[in-house]
Amino acid sequence: EFGEAIGVYLYQHRITPPGVQFRPDGDSVTFMNSGNINAGVELDTSALSVAATNSGRIIAGGVDFSEDSALTIGNGTVGSHSVSFTNVAGGVIRSNAEFAGIGLEIEAEAGQQPNDPEGLPSAAATVNVVNAGVIAADRGGGLLAPEVQGGPASVALGLGMVLSTSSVLPSSITLTNEAGGVISATGARSVAVAAETNSFTLINRGTISGRAGTNLAENEVWAADFGEGGPDAAETRRFVAGAIQTINSTDLIRNAGTINGSVDGADTLDGEDGTDYASYR
Repeated sequence: EFGEAIGVYLYQHRITPPGVQFRPDGDSVTFMNSGNINAGVELDTSALSVAATNSGRIIAGGVDFSEDSALTIGNGTVGSHSVSFTNVAGGVIRSNAEFAGIGLEIEAEAGQQPNDPEGLPSAAATVNVVNAGVIAADRGGGLLAPEVQGGPASVALGLGMVLSTSSVLPSSITLTNEAGGVISATGARSVAVAAETNSFTLINRGTISGRAGTNLAENEVWAADFGEGGPDAAETRRFVAGAIQTINSTDLIRNAGTINGSVDGADTLDGEDGTDYASYR
């Protein structure tokens, strides 16, 4: 089996008295692919600015590969930062994993996190994604065996795209799916676009394709949720939309293209009331 084809891990380190390791933020990271990569790519960085562009093909998963995510971008900083990703026309990012594949995953964390007391309390994360190509994970999710004999089965979702932020100040995600752009997760137990943030804006001029959504049976729980959401989603959320699912965000969706499947701007995964509103224009 093969793992990821490219793994980029960029941090800066210095030792501060009395020997505590402190990670300052780097300036910027740029990633560009115009070729063919037949396995997953992971960028794990600590930079004030991350910019990634794909005009080639990144194809992960399948019988001969072990990884499930085609492109993963994770950025964690002490201060505020931005992450941008562009998939140009003709670019393809696809997970062919037979089980719970992910096309594109972006996770942005800024400021004081539970495991990072050095973070700044005034930090925020901004994520901007533009797609004019194809981002897909169409082979679906499924059931994992119970951890305890006789316990509930866990449902792992297939995700065309999952975007999340975690920060002290309100953060935002903007997703623009251009004309000709396709974001797809058409297998059973899948979500085409999943987002967890404070403010989510979607401008769709292309096609977003999912299914009617996934309902949990009484003896099923979620294997994982989006980003850093609460683990007790298993006890509270019984339905996840198939085309677009947001969590604990204020949503603005402008659709001039095609959305196939269900859309849900949901409350927090732990069952608390969120500030979730959806505006379709």
